[in-house]
Amino acid sequence: MLAGSLSRPQKDLIIKAYRRMTWLAKWPWRGILRATIETRTPIIPGRRWRSSISPKTHLGLVNGSIKYTYRGVRMVKHPVDIALYMKLLWELKPRTVIEIGSKDGGTAAWFGDMFKLWGMIGLVLSIDLYPPKRPYFCTGAVKFVQGDERNLEPHRKTFEDLPHPWILINDASHNSDATLKCMRFMHQFLEKGDYFVIEDSILTEMGLDWDGERRGGPALAIARFLKEHPDCYEVDARYCDHFGYNVTANMNGYLRRV
Repeated sequence: MLAGSLSRPQKDLIIKAYRRMTWLAKWPWRGILRATIETRTPIIPGRRWRSSISPKTHLGLVNGSIKYTYRGVRMVKHPVDIALYMKLLWELKPRTVIEIGSKDGGTAAWFGDMFKLWGMIGLVLSIDLYPPKRPYFCTGAVKFVQGDERNLEPHRKTFEDLPHPWILINDASHNSDATLKCMRFMHQFLEKGDYFVIEDSILTEMGLDWDGERRGGPALAIARFLKEHPDCYEVDARYCDHFGYNVTANMNGYLRRV
């Protein structure tokens, strides 16, 4: 059968089957990666790169997160972390939320709605290489700007003027070098009590941290950054372990400036 004679549903089925076979073919390699977490990713004192739930459960949660939307806009957020962000928002009451990596803008819009719902005064600044079209329902507290996690210097003055406390989130490329470069630059602006959340370090637990361009993923960036700043941050177990040890997409990724 010629490709040109296939219907759209038939083409979609072939593409889906191909992606499924490719996924399954990589599982042995991913199993090896998962089994060697401790030898590949530097240890954080007092913490492990493991979770108390199984990779199969993680996979189901991640697959659901990829399809998750907020008010019809892709949010791509792990359900556990939605709950943890709500807890963090209420307890910290930040004046600024900075999100590096906007996707379609669903997460920034959600933060803006939470500010409005709870009567909190603050700004949500979402930065992306290709900022999304602003969701129609966004409040005035939400701003999308163009920027690169590898070079945030053009936004220096903006960062210097933003009120604290902050929740600063990196949810961009998930490439270890790019994430680490972002962390090193933003470190200078963080004050005691601020939170730096590095998303999707779960990729290491799932054996996906070396797929594509991740090169060790967010977990490797976290480990290297904490080694460089051993007395400046703590992994806040109140969030990472609230639902069980590292039951979050952001394993060891809720960092509090001390």
